Amino acid sequence: MGALLQRRAEVQVAFMGNFSGEEQRRTVSVGRAAVLNTPTVSCFPRPQVTWYRDGHKIIPSNRVAMSLDNQLVVLSARTADAGRYYVQAVNGLTGQNHTSPSVYLSMADPDALVEPVAPVIVIGPKNMSVVAGREATLECIANARPVERLVLSWKRNGRRLASGVGVFGRRLTLSSPSLSDGGVYVCEASLLNSTTRPTEARAHLTVLGTTHTSLYWEQNTPHCTGNNTHLTVLGTKHTSLYWEQNTPHCTE
Repeated sequence: MGALLQRRAEVQVAFMGNFSGEEQRRTVSVGRAAVLNTPTVSCFPRPQVTWYRDGHKIIPSNRVAMSLDNQLVVLSARTADAGRYYVQAVNGLTGQNHTSPSVYLSMADPDALVEPVAPVIVIGPKNMSVVAGREATLECIANARPVERLVLSWKRNGRRLASGVGVFGRRLTLSSPSLSDGGVYVCEASLLNSTTRPTEARAHLTVLGTTHTSLYWEQNTPHCTGNNTHLTVLGTKHTSLYWEQNTPHCTE
């Protein structure tokens, strides 16, 4: 019995194009969250993204968040947050870098009296599927005023989670999830020392088992030629496929 081994290879070339789109202008009310989307750029692999405001690099903090999709979220916006925002993207393989068109952020009614803002989830966790053993990250970005008293927590089956929770509570990372880790995860946003009711968002994590596939060709007639056959195997369990050829009417 011989073994027929076949492996598909995919070749991708690293490249980086220019940013598309034009300059934008955004307005947000004081105390609310401003979500700035990353301008589109064609790049492989995915570029490393850094946000800037008026020439200064932006560092994530309790008031500034960077989403998994590289969106910039300015929480509890203030008059001082107005300015020119832009992205610098770098291709880690080619070293190419480009600067995006600017996004000008301004405040609506900057002199208005700012009232407390109840917790609201700006970017909630998304349903996702991951293969067992591969890292999975859920994210949750919320806004409130005063943002310094905002607390984010993660729960599963009614129990608060501590392991895998990142800085400011915005991300929950499962470094090596197993099938038992699948289920519904809840992100809760609340204000300390407040009677304001917490808000929450849910996401379902599906953990898939690994697949191991074996393909064998058994040929008992030494001078036989078989037909080409395309096999597609899908599944999450160990799968073995056997091809047996015993017919005496083969063509040499």
